[in-house]
Amino acid sequence: MKKVLCVGQVAYDVTLLVEEYPIENKKMRMKQRVECAGGSAFNSAYLLASWQVDTTFLGTIGNDFYGSQIRKEAEEIHLPCYFHQLDSFTTTSYIIANVSNGSRTILTHKNPDAFYRAKEPKEEYDMLVLDSNELEFSLRMLEKYPNAISVLDAGKMCDEVLTLGLKVDYFVCSKDFAEKFTHLSLNTLENCKRAYEQIQSHFSNTVVITLEEKGSFTKLADYVLVPSILVKPVDSTGAGDIYHGAFAYFILQGYPLLKAMRYANVAGALSVEHVGSKASQPSLQEVIEVGNDDAFL
Repeated sequence: MKKVLCVGQVAYDVTLLVEEYPIENKKMRMKQRVECAGGSAFNSAYLLASWQVDTTFLGTIGNDFYGSQIRKEAEEIHLPCYFHQLDSFTTTSYIIANVSNGSRTILTHKNPDAFYRAKEPKEEYDMLVLDSNELEFSLRMLEKYPNAISVLDAGKMCDEVLTLGLKVDYFVCSKDFAEKFTHLSLNTLENCKRAYEQIQSHFSNTVVITLEEKGSFTKLADYVLVPSILVKPVDSTGAGDIYHGAFAYFILQGYPLLKAMRYANVAGALSVEHVGSKASQPSLQEVIEVGNDDAFL
């Protein structure tokens, strides 16, 4: 069985559901909140493990209640983890989910010491899935496993993404990253083409640009916009992480790039119909069935 190592951020998510975005200096009562483990790389690892991929996660937690809950949730799905445990707090995200339109605002209290300093895994891996939160250790893993397929979640414009982007096989970036890197607004197909060329020329690898509800964009013999599906959004938290996890799954299984993008679009879209990152992850069967439905093509 092929093995995947996911390296990067793990956090504890506290999602507050509201019908409208809060007004400053006002009080608001919420009827519901959802709590679970989260973080970009951890969400991808959780999806892969749930889809029966032999997956290991590597990241940093604190010595607190949230850290213990993250351990517990990983154990529940038999996701092996190499945790570097700090004596202080676990990185925590407080998420305001506006269920009236599916938007979310994330406030993250990140531990400034959250860098992995524990032991290295001894297993061999066929794929590395990385985000930008463990730069030094990610570089070490890329050097240690030169033959592994490497996928980078380039969700934001930062020095860590720019460094790792030069080392990976698949540079899967967000619309936000693409717009900030190229200074282009990706509101037209022509600008998507121009942005793709600038990014691919710089990183010289397989580039995919995610365009939220519109799908994802790349180039083979010609430029291709792979469409997503129409859904009623409730909470978009973790949708990008789920996209990256699903994309990694289908690439690992040998699917062609466009098909991997298609299924990843579906996985991310289905997730926004539910609240929270972990609870919103669709099953592999559902993703394939919806992705194969000609009505959505």
